[in-house]
Amino acid sequence: MPLFSQLPTPEVLQWLSAGRLASRFHRAIRLWVLLSRFYGVGRNWATELPQRFNYGAVRDRLFAPTHPKSDRLSAEEITSTCADIT
Repeated sequence: MPLFSQLPTPEVLQWLSAGRLASRFHRAIRLWVLLSRFYGVGRNWATELPQRFNYGAVRDRLFAPTHPKSDRLSAEEITSTCADIT
């Protein structure tokens, strides 16, 4: 499996945002983080996650332990119950 070794340069972020970096900057950053965590050089999740992983396995690596565990909550419900909002 090829490794993802790209730095978050403007060109890479432009590509991840499908050419709309100004309006999709946060999305491009999130995609870059996920790509680097799944396929990045060095410590990545490839050896830590099961071969067939689910949302819960990824959620536990992305969010604080106090983050709600349900995948059926709306964004508003998660925001209102998560204790780590700053």
